[in-house]
Amino acid sequence: QNPTAFGPVIKRAKEAGVILVAFDNILDTQDAINVNVDQKGLGVLWANWLIKHLPEGGKILEVKGVAGTSVDTDRHNGIHETFAASGKKWDVTEVAGKWDDPTAQKVTADAIATNGPFDGITAQGGDTGVVQAMIDAKHAFVPFGGETENGFRKFCAKHSADGLKCSSAGTGPAQVAVAIKTAIAALEGQVVPQSVKLPLAIVEDPNFKEGEDFVDRELLDRECTGISLSPRRETQEQLQTVAVAVQRVGAQGPLARYEVREVGLQSFGQQRDGSCLHDLPRRWKTGAKCL
Repeated sequence: QNPTAFGPVIKRAKEAGVILVAFDNILDTQDAINVNVDQKGLGVLWANWLIKHLPEGGKILEVKGVAGTSVDTDRHNGIHETFAASGKKWDVTEVAGKWDDPTAQKVTADAIATNGPFDGITAQGGDTGVVQAMIDAKHAFVPFGGETENGFRKFCAKHSADGLKCSSAGTGPAQVAVAIKTAIAALEGQVVPQSVKLPLAIVEDPNFKEGEDFVDRELLDRECTGISLSPRRETQEQLQTVAVAVQRVGAQGPLARYEVREVGLQSFGQQRDGSCLHDLPRRWKTGAKCL
């Protein structure tokens, strides 16, 4: 969980000539390539959303991620530095949701029972669970700065008129494709940057649109079980050319051969004729399709 804790593994990888590409949760080393977004800027964005809707300050629930990770630390610092700079009084209750729906739902329920009600909420992940805990506790809907989960966005669209005013922002699944393409470029001997920064994927109330920013979960599960949602808007902003998928087609170890397949923007995680970027060998063999 600590970005410096991978030192021994990174050292062995370097000695073996292995190229390391970390995405989303970066590694604190000069011997790996990091693909990420401005995580601190994400915390700033969420805090500014709450400041916009609570101009006089208020009582806030902050549902944090996994303790010790650079992502959790940067987002937390962005939130609190922005609150402090506003000059208003903010009473923040912090709980650890670990970017997990069931965990976030439980700690939110406990926080509401012991410290609620809250004037606003910000959560780093597991946001669907956070909103479900609000519903179960009959807590009033309040402004919410959260991540990009499909279920969370469905709640934001459904309950906007009831007071759930959301800013949904995060890294976006296109980051995975960029990381893969970066690794391929490095393996081909191309010069690649040490750090690749992508724009945040952002949708805010009242602009949540079904089919573009979120999809019906039952339809998603039925058409392509397990695929991560990649709304068209986020994909276009984060990946201007193509997504790249890689499948091993030959021997193991250093003699392994790979097939590279490029997937156009209009089919990447969106259209029915697009190939999934997970469980690739099985899906390519069977010709299965997904949204």
